[in-house]
Amino acid sequence: MESIFEIPWRDVELKHVKTFVASASGEGLIWEAKATDPLSRLKRKIIEAVCGLANQLGGFVIVGAKQVNDKWKLEGVPNDVKEDAHDWLCRIITGNLIDAPSFDVRRWKIDTDRVAAVIRVEQAAAPPCMTKDGIVWQRLNTETKKVTDPSMLAGLIDRGKAARDLAEKRAVAAVNRHMYQAPICGTAESLRVALALAPVAAAEDIAGRLFTQEFRDALIQSATVLERAFVDERHAPGVVHPQRDGYVVRRGSNHPEGWEWALQAAWDGTVSVEFAASRTSRKPLVDVIVSQAWMAAADPLPLLTGLSDRGQVPTHLALGLTGQTFDIPRPDGLYLVASTEGVPYNGGPR
Repeated sequence: MESIFEIPWRDVELKHVKTFVASASGEGLIWEAKATDPLSRLKRKIIEAVCGLANQLGGFVIVGAKQVNDKWKLEGVPNDVKEDAHDWLCRIITGNLIDAPSFDVRRWKIDTDRVAAVIRVEQAAAPPCMTKDGIVWQRLNTETKKVTDPSMLAGLIDRGKAARDLAEKRAVAAVNRHMYQAPICGTAESLRVALALAPVAAAEDIAGRLFTQEFRDALIQSATVLERAFVDERHAPGVVHPQRDGYVVRRGSNHPEGWEWALQAAWDGTVSVEFAASRTSRKPLVDVIVSQAWMAAADPLPLLTGLSDRGQVPTHLALGLTGQTFDIPRPDGLYLVASTEGVPYNGGPR
C-alpha cells in the first residue's frame, strides 16, 4: 500500500500526517491510531495492529494520534523507551511477529519527550501473520480482532498457500526458460546453471517500476557482482537489452574461459541469473556460481517489488543445472555435482 496521505510515502513528513489526522472522521479498514499510553505501554497494541493490517489489506498504524472532542489530533506520546523510537518500533515488530510483513517506519519528535510515528504495513505475503504466542489478528472495518472463526483462519491459510504456489510456479518457469526453452547465453552444448528468485508478494505496478531508468541502473549495478571471483581484470561493462517482458544484462562474452552470464528481470517480479560455460573450459565451483547469482538476483528485488527492505522480500528459489562436471568444495576435496536433467531444485521462501 503506497500512501493515504495524498503524497508518495517517501515524501511524507509530519505536516502531512497532521493534515490527514485533522480531516479524518474515524479509523477505518486501512488505518489505526494508538495514543493512549507512553510508547512502551503501547507495545502489545502496536504488534496486534500491525498483525491485523497484514492479514487484511495492509495499511498504516499512526502512533500518537487520538480523538479529542470528536476531532483527531496528532499530539504524540511520551517516549519512555531507552532507544530511538524508530529502532524500537522495528525491533518489537520483527521480534514479536512470526513472518513479520514488510513494513516501514517514519517517526518525528513532537517536543523534547514526545514522539509521533507512522508504520506502513504491507499485506502479508503468505498469511496468516501471527504473534509469537500463536495468535492471529485481522483488521475488520474499524476494529482489530482476534481470529477465532475456523473458516476465516482457513481462508487466510489458503490465501498464503496460493501466494507461495504462484511464486514457486514462476521461479520454476524462469529456470526452465533459461535451461531448456530459451537460453540467453552460451550455446546448445554449454554447461548451464540457472537460478531464479520469485517474490511471494509484491506491491502493485511492477511493470511501472520495471521500465524506469532507476531500475535499469540498479540492474546494471546488480550485475557487477557476477564474475567477481573468477577474473581479476576489469569487468566488461554491462549492456541492458530491453525485451517485451523485462530487461536482460549480459556479461562475460569475452571471458578467457568462455564463461557467460545473463541477469534477467521480468514483469512478474521474478529476477533470474543464467550461467553458461564451455564443456572444455576450466571447471567452475558451483557454490561460487550460485552465491554470485543469488546476490545479483536479490539486489534489485526490493526496488522491483516495491517492498522496502531486502530482508523483507519473501522469495521462492529455483535452481537448475545441466551436465555433470560442476564441482562443489568439501573439506576433503572437490566433489562432482549430480545434476538431474529437466528437474530444477525448488527452495522455499528465504
